[in-house]
Amino acid sequence: MRLACMVLIVTGILTPSALPTFGEDPAPPPPPWTGGIGFGAGITSGNSTTANFNLTFNAKYDPKTNNLFKMEGFYLWGQVDHETSTNKGALSLRYEHKLSDRAYLFGQVGYVKDQFAGITYLISPTVGVGVHAVKNDKVDLELMAGAGGAFEKDIDRPSNSSFAVSAGESFNWKISKTATFSQHLGGLWKTDNWSDAYYHFDVSVGAALTKHSELKVTALADYKNQPPSPLLKKTDSALMMAIVMKF
Repeated sequence: MRLACMVLIVTGILTPSALPTFGEDPAPPPPPWTGGIGFGAGITSGNSTTANFNLTFNAKYDPKTNNLFKMEGFYLWGQVDHETSTNKGALSLRYEHKLSDRAYLFGQVGYVKDQFAGITYLISPTVGVGVHAVKNDKVDLELMAGAGGAFEKDIDRPSNSSFAVSAGESFNWKISKTATFSQHLGGLWKTDNWSDAYYHFDVSVGAALTKHSELKVTALADYKNQPPSPLLKKTDSALMMAIVMKF
């Protein structure tokens, strides 16, 4: 009996899992730059001919300090019977300075262009504060508020500028190792005319194809409370599907 116990003990000590792993290199740190570029296109023919394509991108520079830089954007173009039917895009540049594990300060510049909503450009530089209301390995819920300016040029109207305030919410959920869900909501209000507000909403689902690529479906909606013409609808929506290459 004593001999059997000794054999079990020695066997356990000499198993590979128990042996020290001399010479193994530690896992490399994550790169400071991460992001992805996505592209989607479609063509239909028959009673009508349609064509469309979309381009999306996002990038994040995180040197694992208290500072973080993000940028993201998209461009969407469509044509029906050889006439342009969609021509819109958006770009956001954002700098964050971490105050704690949950709170941060940010400076951001947003740009929006939407030909068929009558927006030649809407540029909105803002600064503010954000907080991670929920943050763990799977879920990240952010709330943010800021103030700055709004510089807008609409079709057939002179350019205008105003002080502005902003608020937003962002939710990211890592459903599994191969699936993700994200949702964003933001609003911009001009202080010289609170009714002249602009809202953006988007929701995305991603599914990994390979280690460095995924299929992503995004639905987005933009709402402008005072369009430049009464003939224009206040809400402009789109559905995009793209193959995203990650880096």
